[in-house]
Amino acid sequence: MKERKVIDMHVHFVPEAYRNALEMNGLGKPDGMPYLPKWNKELHLEFNEKMGIDASILSISSPFVHFGDDRKASTLSRAINECAAELVNEHPDKFGYYATLPVPDIKGSITELHYAYDSLNADGVMLPSNSNGVYLGDESFEPLMQELNKRKSVVLIHPTKPSAVPEKVLQGYPIPMLEFMFDTTRAVANLIFTNSFKRYPEIQWIIPHGGAALSIFADRMQSIATNFGPNGNDPEPLDVVAALQNLNYDIAGFPIPRQIAALKELVPTRKMMYGSDWPFTKPAVCEDHLQKVLNSKALTDHEVDGILKDNSLQLFPRLKKYFK
Repeated sequence: MKERKVIDMHVHFVPEAYRNALEMNGLGKPDGMPYLPKWNKELHLEFNEKMGIDASILSISSPFVHFGDDRKASTLSRAINECAAELVNEHPDKFGYYATLPVPDIKGSITELHYAYDSLNADGVMLPSNSNGVYLGDESFEPLMQELNKRKSVVLIHPTKPSAVPEKVLQGYPIPMLEFMFDTTRAVANLIFTNSFKRYPEIQWIIPHGGAALSIFADRMQSIATNFGPNGNDPEPLDVVAALQNLNYDIAGFPIPRQIAALKELVPTRKMMYGSDWPFTKPAVCEDHLQKVLNSKALTDHEVDGILKDNSLQLFPRLKKYFK
């Protein structure tokens, strides 16, 4: 098998400040997960070595940083971003990072956005699908969206627990199994139907987990947009499919072998990128997922190369000098 370079676009880190904040807020088992995984720089480099991953673009995961106090959320965001920047400074060829912002505090988020880019050289930004029940596309996000657009930001959306979860359904199983997929779908749909993607065309969006359920619901949403718009039969309905085709998608979260077929019907593979979802996904499962990518009958050899490295370099040109 030929040697391949790999960039992990969807992988997490749990710096000490974040771990401490989660545990202090009673979130040591976030979103029904059985534990908060161990993480440190050495474990991460060891994981990459074993997996054959050359570079990781780091982000934190749900439940993120805002637990009801704007000031504390800003302080925690700053600590996380400074930790990530330190890792990148130590290993610029092995790490990049998406900045953490204290949403839904928009003023604080804009302040942290400027600091992350101008002082810490962030590679992009991570935004949760909803922040304390406020979803992407909400009008309160407009000032932040304007700044992200000016910066031509790469923005990874990451799902979190929705604002309401049905009771006595799938009891004992982690919320991410289904609810994360639904929340990603909900957030992206809201961005489409509020025309946010159209108003802010300079933002490069990455949608996680193979696009969640978006490829399945694309035609349904298109029909609703065409026939049941706010004014009845809208003379200029939203082009839902075109909006989805303009986005990027990571393939963390097991979209192979079945979900990938629907995603390929929606977007070309040049819009897809690899993600492991470690350490919230166990190493053995990450290894199995990577093997499925490498051996997928749904992907050509050229498409695999693009998904593992080349497509990511188009969004993160800083890394190109390390992948000659």
